[in-house]
Amino acid sequence: MLSGSLQKECPAIFRFNAYQIRHIIIFDDQIHWWYTEDDAIRGGLATSRGSVEFALSDVQLLVDASVATQFSIKPIDLEGWQKQRLTGTAGGRVLTFDTTGSQWERKDWVAAIRGCLSRTELKRATMKGPRMSCLDSASVPAAPVKGRHEFAHRKRKSGNVFDTEGLRLAGIQNLGEPSVDAVFERGEARLFIGDMATRNSPEKMRELNIKRVVDCLEPGAFAHIIREEFDNIEYLEYPIALWEECPGNRTDPGISKILAPLLGFVTEGLEKGESVMVHCYAGAHRGGTAGILSLMHLQGMGQDEAIAAVQARRKVVEPLANMAKLLGRFQKVRGQDVMLEAIAEARKQGFEDACEGVFTDDVLDAPE
Repeated sequence: MLSGSLQKECPAIFRFNAYQIRHIIIFDDQIHWWYTEDDAIRGGLATSRGSVEFALSDVQLLVDASVATQFSIKPIDLEGWQKQRLTGTAGGRVLTFDTTGSQWERKDWVAAIRGCLSRTELKRATMKGPRMSCLDSASVPAAPVKGRHEFAHRKRKSGNVFDTEGLRLAGIQNLGEPSVDAVFERGEARLFIGDMATRNSPEKMRELNIKRVVDCLEPGAFAHIIREEFDNIEYLEYPIALWEECPGNRTDPGISKILAPLLGFVTEGLEKGESVMVHCYAGAHRGGTAGILSLMHLQGMGQDEAIAAVQARRKVVEPLANMAKLLGRFQKVRGQDVMLEAIAEARKQGFEDACEGVFTDDVLDAPE
C-alpha cells in the first residue's frame, strides 16, 4: 500500500497540460486518485476522481528504462478495461504516470503495483466465476472461509473519518508488513497496539506470544479484508467508535458499562500472564485510543499522561474525533466504584456477552 503525489498523464480531450499532479493511493489491489490529499482525507475512496481495479481486467505494467521517472499501465483485456473508472477506456487508453516531484521513487510505485498484480493473479487462480468490482462484492453471497471474522460483514455502512485516516497512514507508513508496539509490561505479559497486518500474521502473533486480541473496528470497516482468527487466541469485538450510539453513554454508570468489557478483558489477560493486542486498521486512532484507555486504567494515569506515554512508544497514535471525548468521559469515572463494579459485572457475565449487551444489534446495524 502506498500513497503520495504523482503526475498523471491527461487524456487528449482534456490536455491543457500533458500531466497534472494528483494524490494517488494504491490500496487493496486498486489505484485511486484525487485532486489533492485533503480531498482524499475528507471524502475517502468513494470520492476518488478515478480508479483502476486490477481484478477487473488484465493489464501490463510498462517500465521504460530510457525514461527514469515514468511507468505505464497498459490494458490487455479491453472489455474489462472499459469497466474501469477512467476516461478513454473505450480506446484502450494507456495510463501513464511520472514520479518527478513525488516523495516516492519510481521503484516504490512499481513495486506496489507489481504486488497488486501478483495478488490478483493468485486470487484468480483460486476463484471461479466472472470478474466483478469490489464495489459489487457485498451483494454476492460469500463462501465460508475458515478463520474469517464474520463480525466485519454486518449491515452497517463504512467510510468514516477513522477509515480515511487509516488509509492515509497506510500510505505514509507503507503498511504491508505488521506494525505493532508494546505500550505496557506486566511481568512477561505485554499490552500491544497494532494494525490489521499484525492481527493477520500468524508468524508475528507467535513471535509476540499474543493470546488475546481486541478488534476495535466497527462492522463494515474494511470489510473486504479477511480478519483471520487463529487457534489458542481469544478475540473480543469492541467497535469503540460507536460508543456514543450506546444507551446511557452520557451517564457515569452508562459509560462504565460501555468501557467495562474492554478494560476487563485486557486486565484479565495481563493478570493471567497473557499478552494482549488492541488493534484497528493502522493501530493509530481506534486501537490507539483503546490502548490509552487501558493504560489509564492499569496505571492510574490521567488522560494527558497516558496519551504521552503511549505516543512515546507508538508515534502514530492519535485520538481523533469522538475518541478524545471518550478519554475525557473515562477520566471522570476512572478508579471510581461505579467503574470497578461495572468491570466486575462484565467479568461475571463474560466479556463477550457484556460487549454484546453494550453494542446491541440496533447499534451495530444502524446506518451511519
